[in-house]
Amino acid sequence: MSIRVERVAKKVKFLIATAIQRELNDPRMGFVTIVRCDLSGDYRHCRVHVSVLADTEGEISRVMHCLDDARGFIQRYVAHNLETRATPRLEFIRDTGAEQSVDMSALLDDLRKEREAREEVPGEGDGSDDAQGEAAESGSAETSAQDSEPTEPEPTEPEPTEPEPTEPEPKA
Repeated sequence: MSIRVERVAKKVKFLIATAIQRELNDPRMGFVTIVRCDLSGDYRHCRVHVSVLADTEGEISRVMHCLDDARGFIQRYVAHNLETRATPRLEFIRDTGAEQSVDMSALLDDLRKEREAREEVPGEGDGSDDAQGEAAESGSAETSAQDSEPTEPEPTEPEPTEPEPTEPEPKA
């Protein structure tokens, strides 16, 4: 797609969004987002990808029918405000990218929770924690610490250092 076509596609996207937001007064219209516009090179056809925020498929279907019903009005608004020889014929297509993103995020959250649950289980069922606790209670841990090589004690006070002599500042 050429740079000019991309610029005109951005302008068409802006005009469609403006028409839906400000000019279209249909109670069936819900929350609609214009995701992108695919404009043909001759400016005759434009596929408008829309994302609809709704709870049920019925509401989404209702909003898509509303957009199809208002296509002529929106197309006339775009034609009036777009300064090209040809006016694109609009085709509204439902974009499910946002829904797929939400679904994928939910799946990743579920996997993360499962992994955290699996990481907690081996520490509880493993007997290693109990054996260490019993050894500490019986005093065997103290004797093994005494048998190891002695370490140097850490100094409690830092050694004094002589301050560096400073030269007097010259008077200007």
